[in-house]
Amino acid sequence: MKTENPIPSRLPWRLAFCEQDGMPSFARIATGVMVLAALGWVSFSVYKNHAIPSGGDLAGLGAFVTMLYGANKFATAIDKTPPAPPPAA
Repeated sequence: MKTENPIPSRLPWRLAFCEQDGMPSFARIATGVMVLAALGWVSFSVYKNHAIPSGGDLAGLGAFVTMLYGANKFATAIDKTPPAPPPAA
């Protein structure tokens, strides 16, 4: 049975925050919020210091931003792993 897509067609950008079945994904929404916070932090840092943050800071920020999405995908992959067969007697 096919379910109705809850996202109106006039808002196609919202599909970036949904799973393949059209349901919103917490990990994708949280990652989007983290990206906005990171952009704000980098912009504020550049404004105050008049310099771009170092590469190590930006790499750490990138890892922080993708952490929730990666954890969600890892958990999904583990859930799809078939159970081990019982040992032979």
